[in-house]
Amino acid sequence: KDNLTIEMDEVNDYSVSIIDMTGREVLTQKFDATSNLSIANVNALKAGEYFLQVSSDKGIARTKIVK
Repeated sequence: KDNLTIEMDEVNDYSVSIIDMTGREVLTQKFDATSNLSIANVNALKAGEYFLQVSSDKGIARTKIVK
């Protein structure tokens, strides 16, 4: 409910963004290649639907999440 855990394999530096349904980026965190497990604190986000976007040198992945 308050934390979002993301596990990455075989990537270099990457960033995790949470984007609201209007397209506004509401949270961004950057992680380096030594961290294949990241935890984003989403406690401050209001209840609703968001897009989770993970960007790395291998591309961009996006999925919808609900808080």
